Amino acid sequence: MPIDPYFNIVIVGTMLLIAVGLVYLVWLAATRQRRGRHLEQQVVGQIATLLNQHLPLDQGLKAAALAEHGLVRQRLERIAGAVAEGRPLPSALRSALPECSGTTYSLADFGRRTQSLPHAMNLADHWLAERSRRVEVTPRGSMLYALMVLAGLLFILFLMTILIVPKFE
Repeated sequence: MPIDPYFNIVIVGTMLLIAVGLVYLVWLAATRQRRGRHLEQQVVGQIATLLNQHLPLDQGLKAAALAEHGLVRQRLERIAGAVAEGRPLPSALRSALPECSGTTYSLADFGRRTQSLPHAMNLADHWLAERSRRVEVTPRGSMLYALMVLAGLLFILFLMTILIVPKFE
């Protein structure tokens, strides 16, 4: 029974879609941590600004959330709700900001215990800014791996369509 000539096109298309999907998934995994750090930096920056201006934290976070979009807005609203319920800021950060690093949480807890929360949140904001400057490196290693996988898949696909499939026709 002869093989349908469109069978090769289907195989090639499927392999290309899988290869592109793999590259995209590797890129998402490589940039996820950086996006979480940026989100944490924005939220902590808003909190530090509010505390420096001696504004009520729950109302200030609600107002700041109105000016933001996406995940930043959502996280600010959750923190504002937790603070409005009477929870301390470190507890609100831990529950409403899953991207919160241990250092940020520790600084917020230390600031609450020593009655110097504005200073501690400023330190957290500066630490996050410095960390993001140091880490602003493109994920070359993971992208190189993804490109090598794509090249390998294309090479295997090439061998299949040129050497193996014609033998069955």
